Amino acid sequence: MKNSYLALICGVLLFVVLSMAWCKPQQPSQSPGAPAATTSVAPSASPSASPPASATPTPTASVSPSATPLAELRKASDKTAPAVILVSVFDASGKLLRTGTGFFVSDDGKFVTSRRLVEGGVNAIASTADKKIHNVIGVLAESPELDLALLKAETKQVHYLPLNNVATPENGARVAIVGSSLGRRDGTSTETKIAAKRSDDKAEWLDLEAPMPNETSGSPVVNENGVIVGIITADRGKNPAANSVLSSNSLQAFLTKVEPGATARWAGAPSPSTTPKPTRKGKIIFNPAPVFPTGRTVVKGVGSYRIFFDSTGSAKNVQILRSAGAPILDRAA
Repeated sequence: MKNSYLALICGVLLFVVLSMAWCKPQQPSQSPGAPAATTSVAPSASPSASPPASATPTPTASVSPSATPLAELRKASDKTAPAVILVSVFDASGKLLRTGTGFFVSDDGKFVTSRRLVEGGVNAIASTADKKIHNVIGVLAESPELDLALLKAETKQVHYLPLNNVATPENGARVAIVGSSLGRRDGTSTETKIAAKRSDDKAEWLDLEAPMPNETSGSPVVNENGVIVGIITADRGKNPAANSVLSSNSLQAFLTKVEPGATARWAGAPSPSTTPKPTRKGKIIFNPAPVFPTGRTVVKGVGSYRIFFDSTGSAKNVQILRSAGAPILDRAA
């Protein structure tokens, strides 16, 4: 009897052991099943999670191509700006005729601008972005057909745009019109695209998508690499004549025709025989900064003034060429 109980107990124990042995493999199969469940959940969740994942790169991919060229273009404009100048032209009586834009093409002060700007002038000054003012000796060469003029300013070393590396952009290429920071209230550059290229028997022209106001005349046009692609002048081939971009190739062809020893002169200036020679060359020996007006209101502005001196060097009269925007600043200056 005892043997029967013993056999029964052994049988029960054997059943329990076999049951545990049979169940134990199921748990390992569940533990690998956990990663499988995780991976199986991800695919099942991917219909809901996948759209955001795919949507996230999409805006980045759509913004990046358009934002990066603009950033590069603005960087190129900033690099070009120091060579761009504000040109003020005067008549024989010292009256301001007009102001416009130009840019240096050599480090010795040669610069190009619109011929319309200097027409009828006998004197001019070139103001750079660092607020320095250079006297303009005269015109070295001009082309009425291209509305282009090359002038010479009195300076030893300036920022300039080299024309040995020019480019003709394709249609749709992004470019920037770079103006003078002294003459533009809405920033120094305008971004646009090349709309078309054309040529006539005189030059090669580029049309832009954006309109070109008169104040952009004489401004350089550069690409994303900062390479000059042209200058804005009046295209006489259009009826009526309108601003267009004279290509850098045509600009370079114009400059190569200028003789190295060409003399700068003003067409409307009196002949040298009738011009009295100065007894001595003047120079600035005292240049105090103007006292800024005191007050609670903060007033800012930049102005240009012409000062007349007598033979002893004393200032006798001051003309406002460009107001600082506030009478109190003009009086202080």
